[in-house]
Formats: sequence, C-alpha cells, structure tokens
Amino acid sequence: MDASEVDAPTEIAGRYRLRELIGAGSFGQVYKALDICEHVDVAVKLEPCDFRVNQLENEEEVYDTLKYTEGFPVMHGFGTMDEVNYLVMDLLGPSLETLFHFCGKRFTLGTVLRIALQAVDRLESLHARGYVHRDLKPANFLVGVGDQTSLLYLIDLGLAVPYIDIVTRAHIKYNDEHEATGTPLFSSINIHHGIAHSRRDDLISLAYILLFFVRGSLPWQGIPGSAKAKRNDLLTRAKAKVKPSRLCKGLPTAFCAFVEYVMTLKFDERPNYLYIRNLLRQCRSGVSDAGENAYDWEQRPEDRGVRV
Repeated sequence: MDASEVDAPTEIAGRYRLRELIGAGSFGQVYKALDICEHVDVAVKLEPCDFRVNQLENEEEVYDTLKYTEGFPVMHGFGTMDEVNYLVMDLLGPSLETLFHFCGKRFTLGTVLRIALQAVDRLESLHARGYVHRDLKPANFLVGVGDQTSLLYLIDLGLAVPYIDIVTRAHIKYNDEHEATGTPLFSSINIHHGIAHSRRDDLISLAYILLFFVRGSLPWQGIPGSAKAKRNDLLTRAKAKVKPSRLCKGLPTAFCAFVEYVMTLKFDERPNYLYIRNLLRQCRSGVSDAGENAYDWEQRPEDRGVRV
C-alpha cells in the first residue's frame, strides 16, 4: 500500500471533520478540516499505520520541541484511529512552490532575499533544537494566513533527525554509508556521496532553492536516468562541475560569498547564522526593485521589477 492511498475517515477523534484533500505524496495525505469544537479550520495529516516507514510519530516529536517557535505551525493533536495515524496542526497558506508557479517560475532578487532571511531563521531554530530537516524544497515552505501572510513557515518534519547524540550531546560521528534522503534537485553533494546529513546540508539545500527561485532553474535540472544509482552519480558529477561563481553570475558579491560559505562548512561545524544574515542584508541594500518591500505574489505582474 502506498502511503498516499490512505483510507481516510470522515472525522478524526470526534472533533476534526475532514473537508477537502489539499496535499498528497509518499508520506500520505493532508486534508483541510474543521475543528468542530473551536469552529476553525485546521490541517490534518494522515498516514497508514502499516506503511513501511511511519513518519508522523517522528514529526510529532519534532514539532513538540518547536512548540510556539515562530515560523513553525502549532500542533493541535496526534494519535491513531482506524489504523491511520493523524497529526493535526495549523492550516497555513500556499507553498513557495505554488507561489513560484503563480509568478511565472521566477522571483525577483528582492523577494528571494526576503525569503532567505526568514528561512535562515527557521533553520537556526530547528538546528538549535538539535535537528536537521533533510528535505528542504519549495513545497515545504508555506506562508501564513490572515495577518501572517508575510511570515514564512517551515513544515514537513517527518524526515528530520537529531544531529547530536541525545545522551552525550556531542555531534554525531562522520559516516559516509548513508542512503541519500530528500529531494535530489536540492540535495547537497555530500548527500549524494552518502555522507550523514548535518547542519551544513540544510543550508546548502537552501542556497540551491534560492538560486532556483532567482534563476528559474538549476544547471543539473532534468538529469536523465531511470536507475536511482545512475541518476545519483550523474547528479553528483553535475553538481561538482558547477562552481559557486557560475551559479551566482550576475548576483551580488555578498550572495556568492553566502553560497561559498555554506558549501565549505565542515561536517560538524556550527554555521555562523549571523554572518549569513549579514551577507544577505548586504545584498538587500543594493536591491531597488519593489520586491524589497513586498513579495512578488503581493504585486501586480508589471510591478515585479527587473529579474536577474
């Protein structure tokens, strides 16, 4: 049974009435639901109990450590019902993937830098709790609703794992025999080499996402190969060939410095988040398009400024 083929009940825990399917994938399904006690809409994530990897229990634990941290949805319930695991959380707005397509598959540099500064904050918060995300991609960043539409949220923590030993609090040891995890397009080259995921890899994935947003594509996009091992090898070679200077051509010098910095971090090195933010702010100081003050999707198409 595929995790996306959940036999969903119509109501969860006698409180959450499922309304419409809003997302599905290998993890299971996400529904918009009504909390009949509070009379508010929420998101309910479901997965079958007998699936080969149950991610919701892990995700619940990570969300619990992040309780009320800015930029992460609040969890309202977790449990099992009718052989289905469920996780109830805040209902958020559209993902950056959806908004990227809405804006013609390109964001202005001003919008990308606004996204970047918030995304670095989210990763610093997650890393401070001892976890790495392991699957950063545009679909896992959502904007808020109501008066939180300018706030960026990081979601989908089912693949998150500790990068520190829970007993000794020491960083995990280097290991290069791991199976690649995450979205290949945005994975760091370290992951393709089978190296255990650490904080640097989340930041490298973020750098790739930001470059994807401002350029509209990445050089290794569309790599062929149906066999997983062959495609992984081709991606590894393609990413190794492209230097940060080429990736950042035409972008501010400080942005290239950011990309080079995260790509040269050591396996167990603590990233200097303040330094990263300062580099990104240096980039913003030279941006004059309207995206500096509003996201592209908040503007009319003709007002979105000149693209790189």
